[in-house]
Amino acid sequence: MFTSRLDLIAPVIAFVVLSCSSPKSTDLPARPAGMDLVQGAVQGREGGPPLSVVIDLRDGSRIVGRPLLKRLTLGSSYGAIEFPLEQVASISFPDSTRGVRIEFRNGDVLRGDLRLDSLPVQFAAGRMDLPVSTILRVATVSADDNLVAGLIAHYPLIGNTADATGRGHDATNHGAVPAQDRFGTPGHAYEFDGTEARISLPEGIIDPNAPACTLALWVLARNSPASREALYIGAATAELSIWAQGGEFKFGVGLSDRQWHAVASPAGENTFVHLAAVYVRGKSARLYVNGERKSEVPLPDLPLRSGLTEYTSGIGAYAPEHPEHGKRLGMSNWEGRIGDVRIYNRALSDEEIMSLAHHGG
Repeated sequence: MFTSRLDLIAPVIAFVVLSCSSPKSTDLPARPAGMDLVQGAVQGREGGPPLSVVIDLRDGSRIVGRPLLKRLTLGSSYGAIEFPLEQVASISFPDSTRGVRIEFRNGDVLRGDLRLDSLPVQFAAGRMDLPVSTILRVATVSADDNLVAGLIAHYPLIGNTADATGRGHDATNHGAVPAQDRFGTPGHAYEFDGTEARISLPEGIIDPNAPACTLALWVLARNSPASREALYIGAATAELSIWAQGGEFKFGVGLSDRQWHAVASPAGENTFVHLAAVYVRGKSARLYVNGERKSEVPLPDLPLRSGLTEYTSGIGAYAPEHPEHGKRLGMSNWEGRIGDVRIYNRALSDEEIMSLAHHGG
């Protein structure tokens, strides 16, 4: 096994609500040549897929969540221009006094003064007015229908362990208890006690010769020095694993050469974190935390390890049908909560993983 370590980065998780009143332009001057491209970008339909926002602050903090704001108004040299937020890719604040740079999803760019003084932000613990002068950058992430493509098993874990894709990969619960999810909604996640609780998965979800796959889930890890298994696709058919160990989240891939290849990132404890792991045969294994790529390791061009029938798959446990294997290797059952487990038969892009982490698909 070899592991890539990163400098300590504390994930910040919050769910953001933005609201303000944007004045409408009533008497715009004639636009110069080239402005029709921008106008085409900003007059797109509203009411499309839900957006999330990622806000980077000047003090190094990051806030993520969903805006209620539908439209923005920019004061520019061409006059006041109003446009739907869904057309915006990012808003950059070069400094605290000289306005903003807006990039649209079609590649157009506008500069000017954003007609906002502050953004009201709702954290899990309360509300604050976030002054525009404290913001460095706002990026939007659009919900994407492609997040359904390649989804071969989905366990929302909302009161049951059924596979929501309808493909028949239903799981079996052994002692995990329904619990609140990251939004505080009762019964939308499962609590694992760290000892016996586990959810068994059927085998064959991932093909050992698959060119790529992605695992994604929400986890809340309790404070524990032990190695705790969050999601294990067993070596019975194709070996991949996501676990927490020694203050780190880890993603490991077992290959046919019997070598274990793993990557790691600092773990957040006692708070919900979105984890995604991407395997691409012959290229790399990548670990994402809250939508950001944190660690990556190259892989030889070999199939996934398979054929060890006693190494069964599970949520919250390593080889859950044969717990002696986990104990022998020092692996313990998950202690904390797990929700919304997804398994794809393809490699999700960085943008898709960001979208999945920040609006849930």
